[in-house]
Amino acid sequence: MDTRNDEVTTEEMEDRSMGTVEVSGVPVSFQAVFQRINRRLAGAQQALRITRSDRWRSDLGEYYIVDFNRHTIVATHVYPEALARELGVLQPWESCRA
Repeated sequence: MDTRNDEVTTEEMEDRSMGTVEVSGVPVSFQAVFQRINRRLAGAQQALRITRSDRWRSDLGEYYIVDFNRHTIVATHVYPEALARELGVLQPWESCRA
């Protein structure tokens, strides 16, 4: 049984007739997700960073977390969307888009 709201837009009707309905949630840009994560981590004096050098990418991964109090890297090979969901800054109805 469908628990969605009974209101259907014209676009949804057209998509349904073509068989291309895709429920992916509200799109949120990667930059917005990145900023949300850093705002949440700022309270713990941490930040999500992007690896700029190919030399460090194999050790740190594409994304990593630094701690400014201890001057160390506290997490490597971080997946931003998974981290955002874990921190509660990306809601279940939102999806990260590149």
